Amino acid sequence: MSGTLTKPQAEIVAQLLINANLGSAVAAILANQAAWPVYVLSQGSDIDRLICVFNTSGKLDSAKQLNGEVQEMFGIQIKVRDIAIPSGYAKASAIASALDSYYSLATITIESSQFVVYALNRTSPILFIGFEQPENVLPIFTLNYTVSIRQLL
Repeated sequence: MSGTLTKPQAEIVAQLLINANLGSAVAAILANQAAWPVYVLSQGSDIDRLICVFNTSGKLDSAKQLNGEVQEMFGIQIKVRDIAIPSGYAKASAIASALDSYYSLATITIESSQFVVYALNRTSPILFIGFEQPENVLPIFTLNYTVSIRQLL
């Protein structure tokens, strides 16, 4: 899909994760109501278990022959931090399984903007990238995707 989005693709995918019950809004975590906060374009420092979604480079494909619209796949990276390697990998794997089988065209609403996520294409396996510094005790896993998104409103 092509076009400029009024929200970062990371925010749209973060909302998708929350809607799919793979994580919770940060405000709910701070109120001690849920686990696995989903941060957008940043990372919390006071919580050990978290999910972060960042923008990355995407991919521009050729233009459609019918209307000349350039096809753009937006890039995202999902980072999972946990207290132990087995449980961190399990959470990253649960996210990968859910997003790899994503087929819904449900509307994602953020404030007054609406988006449809047409496809999530994983571009790498689950990657263990080491431990959080400086304590070097919290394992970090990443998932990388290109995402096809269209803004409705």
